[in-house]
Amino acid sequence: RALQVLRDMLAADARVLSDPAPTVYVAALGDSSVNLTLWAWAQRADWWPLQQDLPRRVKETMDAAGISMPFPQRELLIRRAPVTPRAD
Repeated sequence: RALQVLRDMLAADARVLSDPAPTVYVAALGDSSVNLTLWAWAQRADWWPLQQDLPRRVKETMDAAGISMPFPQRELLIRRAPVTPRAD
């Protein structure tokens, strides 16, 4: 679902060229992440503003679609040695 949401976001942006078509894919599975890569073509004048806008727009689009970003989580198990009373 996330891939389609991002494809739709790119398709709706007038700065993104339709030919060659934008590409969105799963690039890697991390310990606490699914790393997505977006490739989009733009006219030279639009390239820098588009590159600057995309991270924010990706976050806003994912939030609006109810897709949360995973954050690293760790489970810690703390074992303590039994306390032995001291003789004073």
